Amino acid sequence: MIASEKQKIIFLKPRKVAGTSFEIALSKFMDESAIITPISADDEALRTDLGFQGAINYLDQSKNDKKIKRFYNHLPASLCRARLGKSYWEGCTKVSIVRNPWDVAVSLYYFVHGKEADLSQLSAWYLQGEGQHHLCRNREHYFIDKQMVIDRFIRFEHFESDILQIENDYSQFKGLHDTFSRIHAKAGLRSDNSRLLHKVFVEHPELRDIIAAKSSFEINSFGYSL
Repeated sequence: MIASEKQKIIFLKPRKVAGTSFEIALSKFMDESAIITPISADDEALRTDLGFQGAINYLDQSKNDKKIKRFYNHLPASLCRARLGKSYWEGCTKVSIVRNPWDVAVSLYYFVHGKEADLSQLSAWYLQGEGQHHLCRNREHYFIDKQMVIDRFIRFEHFESDILQIENDYSQFKGLHDTFSRIHAKAGLRSDNSRLLHKVFVEHPELRDIIAAKSSFEINSFGYSL
């Protein structure tokens, strides 16, 4: 998550949408007044090597003077708004990334289980296992109390055109796509056969239909299908 009152932007980071790569690229345009949450040690090292602004201003003081994370990676929109305050929230453009929801589900499964993950267990993990908590969870970054709060969506499948449109509309982010295109965080975690979604979900019809029911916003707004 990144928020900058100076640059008038809030980036709400969903899961498995190349959000870390975008977040690192966006860090290039931030200064010490921004709120930038920590990412993994390897990704944070990459951000440092590139000379971009690292994690900053995400901690707060608790009542017993211990440092606590007021802002953190994948912070839901509702908490982000509450913790930033009305003026900060309303004064910024809220940006997020959207991706085919069936593709998100498969990508997350591989992220958790590794490249050699058994696809036959996809439904079991999501419907009876620990994956239940993560199923279609990205909606918490797009909605607050059933109201969609994102001003600008970047489509995973159209990164170039959508980021260039942001550059065109907000001159302070000129060069954002060129920077993003050179960063490949968390790549190579998935088998090639998992990318044929229509074939994957032939074996998982119940999960396929649950994702469809829970992802009506993404499907209707962006035309996603198998």
